[in-house]
Amino acid sequence: MLCLTLALCLMTSCHEKEEEKVLDITGSWTLVDLYEVGTRAVSIGSYEIDVTLVLTAGTTLTEGTFDLSQTVGEGRARTFSGTWTLAETTLSGNYSDGTSWGSSYEVLLSDDKSQLTLTSKGEVYVYKKQ
Repeated sequence: MLCLTLALCLMTSCHEKEEEKVLDITGSWTLVDLYEVGTRAVSIGSYEIDVTLVLTAGTTLTEGTFDLSQTVGEGRARTFSGTWTLAETTLSGNYSDGTSWGSSYEVLLSDDKSQLTLTSKGEVYVYKKQ
């Protein structure tokens, strides 16, 4: 009976630890690849795209604020900010004016936590941690 009780306690402890595992996507990320699923790389004409995304945690690792800087070619940088929420592996958010993002993103974080892949509507965005 003692063995059964001990086994149940250990299984409960392991299960709780698995549930607590939350992806830590916070940090400063640089876009290194952008493509459509099943096709070659997406480009905007012949222009290079430079994107930096900074995700800062709020009170937990499942929500926080973001700052995004985007430059296409030699154009001026455009910046965006707002809030984000991570529900399991789905990232969504709102811009600072309250407008929600055009879509949510499925998140994949590499085992070494150096690469963040966001997928939405057939487009794949690959970021490297700075």
